[in-house]
Order: sequence, then C-alpha cells, then structure tokens
Amino acid sequence: MVNSIKKVGKGIWERKRKIILIISGILVFAVALNIFVFYRTKNPQFCLNCHYMKPYYDQWATSSHKNVACMKCHEYNSSKMLLSTIKYFANSYNPRPRTEIPNSNCLQSGCHEKRLLPGKIKFKRKIDFDHSQHLANIVRGKMLRCTSCHSQIVQGRHIDVTAEVCYICHFKGATRGETITGCPSCHGQPKGVVEHGGFMVDLAQYLKTGVKCNKCHVDVIKGEGSVPKEKCYSCHVERMEKYEDHQFIHNNHVTKHAIDCVSCHLTIEHKNVKMVKTLEVSCEGCHSKLHSAQKEMYMGAAGRGVENTPSRMFAAQVACDGCHTQIETVKGTHILGDKSFKADRRSCVACHTTGYDEMLNVWGSEINKILNELNPRISLASETYNSSRKNGMNLSKAKSLIEDAKYNYRFVAEGRGVHNIEYAAKLAKASNDMIDEAMKLMKKDFNPPDRSEILKFSDSYCNIMCHKLIRTKDKFEFQDVDFPHKYHIDDIGLECGQCHSLKIHKKTVIDKQGCVKCHHEDKNARCSRCHSFQNQLYYGNINGYKKKERFPSLMAQGGIKCIECHDIGKAHSIEFMKGKCIGCHSKEYGKMLDDWILKLNKAIGEIKSLIDKDELALIFAKREMSRDITADKKLFDEALKNYSIILKGKGVHNFEYSEEILNQVRATLNQIWKKYEVMGKS
Repeated sequence: MVNSIKKVGKGIWERKRKIILIISGILVFAVALNIFVFYRTKNPQFCLNCHYMKPYYDQWATSSHKNVACMKCHEYNSSKMLLSTIKYFANSYNPRPRTEIPNSNCLQSGCHEKRLLPGKIKFKRKIDFDHSQHLANIVRGKMLRCTSCHSQIVQGRHIDVTAEVCYICHFKGATRGETITGCPSCHGQPKGVVEHGGFMVDLAQYLKTGVKCNKCHVDVIKGEGSVPKEKCYSCHVERMEKYEDHQFIHNNHVTKHAIDCVSCHLTIEHKNVKMVKTLEVSCEGCHSKLHSAQKEMYMGAAGRGVENTPSRMFAAQVACDGCHTQIETVKGTHILGDKSFKADRRSCVACHTTGYDEMLNVWGSEINKILNELNPRISLASETYNSSRKNGMNLSKAKSLIEDAKYNYRFVAEGRGVHNIEYAAKLAKASNDMIDEAMKLMKKDFNPPDRSEILKFSDSYCNIMCHKLIRTKDKFEFQDVDFPHKYHIDDIGLECGQCHSLKIHKKTVIDKQGCVKCHHEDKNARCSRCHSFQNQLYYGNINGYKKKERFPSLMAQGGIKCIECHDIGKAHSIEFMKGKCIGCHSKEYGKMLDDWILKLNKAIGEIKSLIDKDELALIFAKREMSRDITADKKLFDEALKNYSIILKGKGVHNFEYSEEILNQVRATLNQIWKKYEVMGKS
C-alpha cells in the first residue's frame, strides 16, 4: 500500500517536474527572445524586416539623426510588436499606419532637452526662430507638437522642416499683405538701404515712422491654406459633422495624433507677389504743374543750403489724398463746379493716435511765425545790399547768400511747410544763417539780432513742432539706468541733438561714456540717481526683498562714499579696486575682494543652471501636464528679480547681503525644482 502511494506520488512529481521544466523553458525562451528582439530593434535595419520603409530608412541614414536608433523616438515596445503581429496574421492591420512621436521623446535627456527654453536659432534665409514661443504656449488656439513642423513631407529629408507649414499658421486668416504675427517676428528689423522705383529707401527708418510692410509689399502670398472636404473623405468617409469645429479638429488631429498640416490644408506660397508702384496716385493727372512747390517740399528736395530731407509721410508712400480728404466745391463757370480736396486733421488720427491732429495747427502757426520773422530780415539785407553796392563794394557772395535766403523763404511759403515740417524748419534756419553771413560781409560791425528758439538750434523743431504734444515716457531704461527723459529736456534744457541723431529719427547716438562726461564732472552728484541697483545693495535695502530690517554694508555704516573707492573720471578694473582696498586696509583685504568675487561667481553660475532647469520644468508642467503653476511662477519671478539685482548691482558692494539673497534665491529655485523635478528630467 505504501509502495503504491509512493509510486503514485513519484509519478505526479515527475509529471510536475516535466511541466515545470517545460514552462521554465518557455519562460526562458520568451525572456531570451524578448532580450534578443529588444537588442535587435536597436538596430534600425531590423525594422525593415516587417515595415516597407526602405526610402525612409535611406533618408534617416543620411540625416542628422543617423546615429539615433528608431526606438529612441518611435514608441514601439514589445507589447505593441505582439499586437501588430497578431493584426498582421489576422489580416486586420492598417495598410497606411501613422507613427506618433510624443514631445517627451524629443525633449528627453541627451536629445533636445533645452528646446523649450527661450533662445533663437537661424532658420532659412537667416530667419530667427524661437522654439519656446511655439512649444511652450498655445499658438492660435492650437497646442503644437514637435512633429507639427518636423514632419516627413519634405521628399528625401528625414523629419525636416518645410516652410509651407510655417505659412499656414502665419498667413491663413490674415488680411491682405499682412501676417498674423507681424513681418518682423520672422524677418526681424530690416537694415540697410534698398532701391525701389528710383528712390533709395531706408527700411529701418520706414518702420520707425510707423509704416506697415504692406504699404509697399501689397501681396505676399499665393493660396489660402483652405481645407477642402475631399481631404477629409480620404480618411473619414461620411464623418463630416465636426467639419466646422476647428478647435475639436485641431485638438484631435494636431495635438493628439500629430497629423501633418499639409495633409489637410492646401499650401500657401510666400513671396513678393505684388509690390506697390511708386506714388501710384499722381496729382499731375489732374493738376499739371500746379503743385510743383508742394510736391518738392513733400519730397524734401530743391532747397538751397540744406541736404535733401524727404517727409516721413512721403517715405511711407502716403499720396496727397491720404491727408487731403475734405471736399471743397469751388464755384465757377463749370456747370457742375470744380472740386478741391482740403487737408483734414481727422486724417492724422486715422493713421496715428489722438494728439497727432493737434500738430497740424501747431505746424501752421509755427511756420507763419518763422516766415514773419524772416521776412523783415530778408528785406533789411536786400536794402543793405542795394545801398552798399552804390559804394562800389564787391558783394557778389553777399548777393548770392541773399538770393538763396529769398528762394528758401518763397519755397517754404509756396510749398506750404506743413508738407515737410522738418525740412521747412531746416530751410528757415539755413536762410537765417545766410542773412547773418551776408550782413557781416556788408557791415563789419553787424551784430545779429536774437532769434526765436526754432531758428537758433538745429534740433529745436523736435520739441516745438512735435514732442511737446506727443510726449515720450518721463522715465525709461537706458544702459541699465532709469533715465529721466523729462528732467533732462525740461529742467536741464538739453538739446535733442546731444543724445539723438538729427538725420535718423529717434536714433540714439549717445553712449554710456557720453553720459559720464556730464554726470561725473560733479563729485557731489547723487550716484543713486543712475546707479540705483548698486545703491540698493550698498545700503541693504532691495525693493521688494522680504526682510524686516535693512542690511547696509560695513562700508556704508562707516559713512564711506562712492568716490572714496571709485575714480569717477574713468572706467577702472578689479585690480584698481583692490589697490583701493589695500590702500585703506592691508593686503589681506585685496585677497578678500578676490574671494568675494569667486564665491559670488560660483553662486551665480549655480543659480543660472537652476533658472534654466526650473524654467524648463515649469513650461513642461503647464504644457504637457496641464498643471496650475501660477503660485510657483510668481516665486520664480521674484527669485529671478532679486538675482538680476545682484548681477546689475555688483554683489561686492555688500557681500554678506548679496550672499544672503543669493542663498534665498537658490533655496526658492531648489524648492521649485524638487516639486517639478520629474517633469524637468523628462
């Protein structure tokens, strides 16, 4: 009995052992096969065993990604392989499969992990492109993916970018001659001078005067980028109920499944399709030679003693009927009457803003004042010339000067100086200078009379004619300084030309050293007026920094002034500053300055790295995870502000205070990084 039981038990164990061995063998084989397949799939040639993709493989092999395995980008794990195999043998596979590459694969460590950070790269035709603007934000209501632009639609190029994708987003739905984001968003600010229609055009100056690109580039695209319903039918038979729901369509096709834009949209071609003709509206068509003086004034030509200065409106291709819009009927013998177009102040506001219409009255009254001031002076010069000529004096040069002054006077009067106020003011001043010179030639004891302000200085017209009505901001940043513009103009009385170009409107020609020449002459001047960041650090009182009490440096507590360390007459190096430290203290203090700089630079470098990581993690959290980052973004911005003050204010002005602030900044950034670390790494 016992033996029988033993035999039965032994038989069962033998059978179990065989089953276990078989199962173990299957598992070992499966694991080995999985490992084999896993390593084999790392070789892109393996993909060709199943996928009919020889052209794509060849494109990959010659692309910049030729050293990157397919599985690094394409999500195709063992479970998907098994499912694909079953579908294949069941004859239920999709003959036109689409690959989807999630952004996280592109942004993974070792690849393009910093693409979401702000930073420009050069695209075709030297166009500046910033990935962060396209990926970190919702663009025109659509959440783009990397493959929205890096698709496979360029023949022979693996995941290359085609400009046609750009054109669909930037031009579809825009008004004629314009783009959704504005031309400078891609082309930047134009530089240099180009020729068009016989005129030399400074493109940068055009934009500064508010001229839109489509004033000259009338048509810049061919095609509308529309989506015919036939495109939908190629994939979705009788599924058109959502055709008009653009948000739904783009969310499902672009954001979720990375369908190429040109798979649905017809292409848009971007080029100079049509340019404006030079001064298309021709006054001469109706008024032959009746307005030559006005036209020449408008063009800024034909004056004497002054270089050509075209009106900014002329440069903007504004024809006469752009301002002369009010119809006046001139009664006469013609049965219907003749029509004349009068300038209307409302035309100014149509292109500019409220306040520009006030200029027309100011220009008219100021031109009249100038002419009334010049007229008696020209008459006096003519009388003096006639009387001096009787005495046999050789006054040919004086005569020429008087004739030129008369000519300019008539030119401004007949050409209506309001057509080119800058040119008119320059002509009037030049005429006044000519009269003074002529009078000195005729009368040795001549003493020029006082002039009105607009005839005294080359730049007086800026404020009198325009900027007293259209004021700039009272303060704005210049060379890292809050520059009080109003104070320099109204209180100090600086002329515009001391800081700005008189030839190129709005261009600033003064630099930091130009400011220093005035400000550093007075040793009692308040340094804090310009160097506010250094002052905040030195006296330990950073605006917005959360600390209950001030933390002034030991030097500030000792009453040491800026000029006791700084030579305000010239720029100086760290070695110069070390000499100042040693001069008052000892050699050890020179080494201390080096230590401070070393520690601060190390902390700044670490924080800079944290800023990059946090910024990337926050963008990723908002975009990919739909997280609410409002509170953490506020903390990040505050930390960035305090970090910026240390950079601008030079931390050595108060080392202990700066070190404390940098430690706080680092702690805040580390706190943010720990919260979003997984997202940042992904």
